Amino acid sequence: MKMTFPTQGIVEDCLNKIFSGLPASSLSSSITIFGNIPEYHNAPGAYGTLPVHVSQITGIDIPILLTNDDKEDKETVVIVAQDPLRSIKDPMLKPFIPFDKSIVGTPFAFHYELQYYKQTEVYRLIVDGLLKKGYNVYITDIWKCWDKSKTYRGLWKKGNPHFDCLVEEIDEIKPNYVILMGKQAQNNFKKIKFTYKQPKLICVPHPSAAANGAWVRQIGKCDIKTKANYIIKQFLKEAGEK
Repeated sequence: MKMTFPTQGIVEDCLNKIFSGLPASSLSSSITIFGNIPEYHNAPGAYGTLPVHVSQITGIDIPILLTNDDKEDKETVVIVAQDPLRSIKDPMLKPFIPFDKSIVGTPFAFHYELQYYKQTEVYRLIVDGLLKKGYNVYITDIWKCWDKSKTYRGLWKKGNPHFDCLVEEIDEIKPNYVILMGKQAQNNFKKIKFTYKQPKLICVPHPSAAANGAWVRQIGKCDIKTKANYIIKQFLKEAGEK
């Protein structure tokens, strides 16, 4: 599996509007740390930072494209999650205490080995299933920056850096299908009109344990394998596959 960052420039433009004083190619040093092999890192501190001061723990994830090989003719499925959540209790983030710089990572910490982020197993099962079906997978968030106070968000509408960034990402990737995880991703995404075409949407409950109640109500189970299989089957059904 290979991990690349096809919308780096788009996200950097977004961050330049959120944080003043960023240098050009502000995410390049972080990408150098991550590399192109998913699940490669295992030591604390394998994250990047933005060279701007923040007053509380703050997260940014660089959207990633996951592929099984170097072929470029495969169709790409987009997964849209909620935001780049960070926890002060995360042992992999200890080198960044007192958390006075934004911590740059990848969606679902895909650059780390699974054992260090067991809560992301369900997402990795989903990605693995889609890759095995012959699709590339692009993963991004509705909100490009997270902090507990939601300092950097604003109203979800055209002109908001987060909104405009997602529009540009989707227009760049040009997916036929987008998997929306959770109500926030679904409600916000549905307000967007895209330049090239409107992709087909697969709306599913958020796979995290916090949404287990919704999973039980919808399918009667909430274990991670059932969640992953359900999401993959919903996608394949929409795509006309078995």
